Amino acid sequence: MKKTTLLKFRTEFARQLVYNSYIEVVGEDEGESRVVGRKSTRVEMMHNDHQLMKCPKYASKYFRGNWLLTNKDPHQRKTCTWPKCNARTRTYCSCSVGLWLCDDHYGEHRYCVEIKRARTEPNSAL
Repeated sequence: MKKTTLLKFRTEFARQLVYNSYIEVVGEDEGESRVVGRKSTRVEMMHNDHQLMKCPKYASKYFRGNWLLTNKDPHQRKTCTWPKCNARTRTYCSCSVGLWLCDDHYGEHRYCVEIKRARTEPNSAL
């Protein structure tokens, strides 16, 4: 068995990833290339249940599946519900409607939910 250097291995591996025979590229000469064929398993593993959403105008809170539109001001802001955060916001995560989250704590919220999911589902990958 012939030994290869680490640099040669990495170069050859990168070349195989770029020129992957399992993936078919369609429309390359038309300027719009898109990949057809295999799907990434990483995309399948990720749960895309989270989106940073803005509440509707005049919304005060989310109650029994509906927004209560009782505010006098159309763009009234609520305090972020993250502990020790006093930021004023109009955004929430789509997985927990009515839980006000500022832009800074939205990422931390996603991280905490994924960690909690990984602990409860033993075969899930982060």
